[in-house]
Amino acid sequence: MFKRPLPQAPPPPPAPGPAGVGEHLWRLAVPTLWTVGGLALLSYALFQKHLLPEAVGKRVAKLYFWPTMPFTLISRWSNYFTVMDDTVILGGAPLAALGHPDMLHALGVHSVLNMCDEYSGPEGAYKRLGMRQLRLPVVDHTEPTTADIVRGVAFIRECARRGERVLVHCKAGHGRSGAVAMGWLLSADARATPAKAQALMNSRRDVRKRLYRQQNVQEYYALLQRERDAAPPLASQSAGSEGLIDGIGAKDGLRSRSVR
Repeated sequence: MFKRPLPQAPPPPPAPGPAGVGEHLWRLAVPTLWTVGGLALLSYALFQKHLLPEAVGKRVAKLYFWPTMPFTLISRWSNYFTVMDDTVILGGAPLAALGHPDMLHALGVHSVLNMCDEYSGPEGAYKRLGMRQLRLPVVDHTEPTTADIVRGVAFIRECARRGERVLVHCKAGHGRSGAVAMGWLLSADARATPAKAQALMNSRRDVRKRLYRQQNVQEYYALLQRERDAAPPLASQSAGSEGLIDGIGAKDGLRSRSVR
């Protein structure tokens, strides 16, 4: 009798060539890339909606600062720095690579108020130009405290007394720095109200439309009112502004003009 041959194991698959290896790696990489990209978009969306813990938000803000900076520059290009009055220029984060520090210095800016936690600013350029910086770090998409506004306005007032301009900035010159700039305008004109300051800022720059309703701004305005009620009448009008009601001054012909 004939014996049935034993079944043979299938031959091993041929080793993939260079093209096969690349295709195999690509198939492994695609799901990974989709996962990483999805997580990145989700984290940024949560960050913008203020849904991340502060410690996580700090890291996300620093991680996304440079990748998203081109979008900030493009969206603000025609009005990146805006003259608010004879003392304050409100703007986005100055970049040494674009020559911002030299341009600002030529406009009489000798001091910078930096509200960014995620960006320390072009400190080397500041040192070269003899410019000083006060940094009050506030995480992006959060608000400065009332104490931050008090300290920032005191710094601006010191610059005004020396006849110097000061740049007040965050990343886009929209929220964090806008709140401090509004505090300065309220401090500089005893007749100003948050609503009037908001209207003036809106006429010159795209800032957060509800700055004047924020708790920190309202608390600072109430603090100003208490100080003015307790002060002699002649001391209630601060130096540094010709008045929000009558219009901001026009030092060097820069009234209501953007600076690029």
